[in-house]
Amino acid sequence: MNADIKRYRDNLRDELNGAALYTALAAAEADPLRKDLFLQLAQAEASHAQLWRDKLAAAGINDERFVPGFRTRCTRVRPTRMPFPRRSAATRQ
Repeated sequence: MNADIKRYRDNLRDELNGAALYTALAAAEADPLRKDLFLQLAQAEASHAQLWRDKLAAAGINDERFVPGFRTRCTRVRPTRMPFPRRSAATRQ
């Protein structure tokens, strides 16, 4: 395999993994401002991925099925819960 093709594939995979992770973070985020930020980051990663798809297409490589990497699958985000109850300002001393 050509070194450029390998680099394009690796970069595409990294961008798609990033987009998947940011999308999962957005889905788990309750704060609308943060949720929007994560969605914007996911969109940026997706547009970066398109750059690598275009480079692969120019090299004669068709789109390949994307499967999120192991780290991305392991870090699927669930809504967070505080492990300990928050203390009010009056009880902090």
